Amino acid sequence: MLHPSFAVPSCIALFCLALATVSRAQSTEELPAVEVVSSRYPADSLAQSAFGVTSLNREELLSLPQGTLDEVLKTAVPGFSLFRRTSSEVANPTTQGPSLRNLGPNGAGRTLVLLDGVPQNDPFGGWVYWNRLPPALLGTVQVEQGGGAGLFGNNALGGTLYLTRHQPDHVAIDLLAGDRQTHEATLLSRVEAGRFRITTTLHEQATDGYPVVQAGQRGPVDIHADSRSFLAETGIATTLESGTEVTLRGAWFEESRGNGTPYTGNRSEALDLSLGLRGPAGDFQWESLLYYQDREFASTFSSVNADRTAETPALDQYKVPAQSLGYSLTATWAGGIPLPVTQDGSRLIIGVDGRWIEGETRERFRFDSGRFLNHRVAGGEQWLQGLFAEQTWQFPDDWAVTLGGRADYWRLSSGHRTESVIATGTPLLDVDYPDRDGVVANGRLGLAHMVTEGLILKGSAYTGFRVPTLNELYRPFRVRNDVTVGNAGLEPERLTGVEAGVTWEPDKAWHLGATVFWNELHDAVANVTLLEGPGIAPDGTVVPAGGVYRQRQNVSSVISTGVELQARWEPTSWLELNAGYLYTATEVKARSAALDGRELAQAPPHVLTSGIAWRPAEGWQALIQARYGSEQFEDDLNTLMLNSYLVWDASISCQLNPQLRVSVVMENVFDEEVETGRSGDELVSIGAPRWVGVKISWAF
Repeated sequence: MLHPSFAVPSCIALFCLALATVSRAQSTEELPAVEVVSSRYPADSLAQSAFGVTSLNREELLSLPQGTLDEVLKTAVPGFSLFRRTSSEVANPTTQGPSLRNLGPNGAGRTLVLLDGVPQNDPFGGWVYWNRLPPALLGTVQVEQGGGAGLFGNNALGGTLYLTRHQPDHVAIDLLAGDRQTHEATLLSRVEAGRFRITTTLHEQATDGYPVVQAGQRGPVDIHADSRSFLAETGIATTLESGTEVTLRGAWFEESRGNGTPYTGNRSEALDLSLGLRGPAGDFQWESLLYYQDREFASTFSSVNADRTAETPALDQYKVPAQSLGYSLTATWAGGIPLPVTQDGSRLIIGVDGRWIEGETRERFRFDSGRFLNHRVAGGEQWLQGLFAEQTWQFPDDWAVTLGGRADYWRLSSGHRTESVIATGTPLLDVDYPDRDGVVANGRLGLAHMVTEGLILKGSAYTGFRVPTLNELYRPFRVRNDVTVGNAGLEPERLTGVEAGVTWEPDKAWHLGATVFWNELHDAVANVTLLEGPGIAPDGTVVPAGGVYRQRQNVSSVISTGVELQARWEPTSWLELNAGYLYTATEVKARSAALDGRELAQAPPHVLTSGIAWRPAEGWQALIQARYGSEQFEDDLNTLMLNSYLVWDASISCQLNPQLRVSVVMENVFDEEVETGRSGDELVSIGAPRWVGVKISWAF
């Protein structure tokens, strides 16, 4: 394992070595653009049908009215959600972990997000910085629901989002401006210089946001929640004489957010470095990826009085640093393990991957007489190491079978928590948590059969796991007056799931799909209510009146059963209709009588999406979309309910010429008030009101 003090120098040295190797290449012939993305990405084959992949291309990403990727995915994939209903535009990053099919939504999420093979889940908390992933940056988006650990292991138990960067011909510029002083600009460029292809990305975003407390409950202390972010990245790619593709990439991202009161807010900084190598294309191909990530997060929390005229600082997490170093090495064989009757399209993937993570929270707490009295430091290290193999076979009579397995070693070490008096340095607590480790095996089996042209039956069974994040183990947080604390004793989650479905395309105009699924998440990490305020929790946390005190705990299991339906009808070239529906029934199994049999918090039973695209003339498109979510519980005890909602989005776009597109977009057309949260004292948080803007996409 690489110690953190050597992480940055080692990555820089490796980058310099690779750059020196590239510079010695002697050929000067013009080379095509190359991308290094994992061969573990879904392939367009019958075998992949077993695991239900939804895809969006760049044309679709740019034509949709939503401005952020998470909002795009909520409309395109009914099963996609963040921990809370709030858009990533103004939400606290720690609530932005993605979930699929309501598989135990929480702040960390249980879905892996990859950008050209590199995990985008925060190493400390598992959440995703969606402003780091603007739709204009992307070329393709693929969403694989289910599949368990599959080829990627930890964090992928609920599914995987596969993202690839767009590679412009020369320059692509995307601009957005609208209400609430919102603007966004993305510049992508590519320059060919002999053997080298140099790409650059610049992205800047800002919005003055909106109040996040329901109008009738606001007081003088309530202001707009806002956000600002900046991304700069560059990459260099080439192909050596041996045919090996090399890609070096570095990126810097920063953002700041106001959370709705003068004192509360957060800021984030992120450095990413990666080196990708891919062998020559052929029946055997290898690829490797090395990446380093450095994160720093800070957040402030307050307690607000009953009439919302004043706030008192409650927690200052002034520095939450984290580092991550990861790698993967993958080999793919066409055909793979031969069987007497297999056909072209069969393949075998084997490989190893690993990720080391270190992080801690440094915070001031217990505010009294105008100052914080105590100081806390808590954190630790994680190490994840996996071996994987997956074989797909194509058989005669249009049968396909996928069989895969993983073995993962996980280790939690150097766990610590210290507390002291700020004024004197007097220690109050000094705990070193015992190191823990384990080995877990997972696998998946997928079957697909094309009964007739356009009719495919599919089925799969899978297992998965997730090691709790450092955030869940060690970091407390607040939502209004509700307090949630970490738990260093959390055990890894384990998933068992099965699903079966059918897709049918009776002709070119129709696409219909249905999937039924059953998942059981053992030792699921949940925010469990232990105390209702006012009062003092066992760890000394002061819980104000109307607030609650929760701790992250493992519950015995969460069972999620449901059905997902999809339909698309394109009767003519100028009209397209689509709809998606997700039904899930969730049940918590717990030793506590107060929790056992409850529905899962933040998991609406019904989600419905639909859209109509009308193309009255060449280059013109009018699009209207709707998204419905049923009532859902806010809390683990099912005492706080969030109302259902129906939101409409719309856009009108014109392709003025092959290089230029202009769109007028509107989110939440009818200004629906969407409840996104409800605290223990019945304070209601709300989502974004109506927003109108203009988008311009220019490529040349």
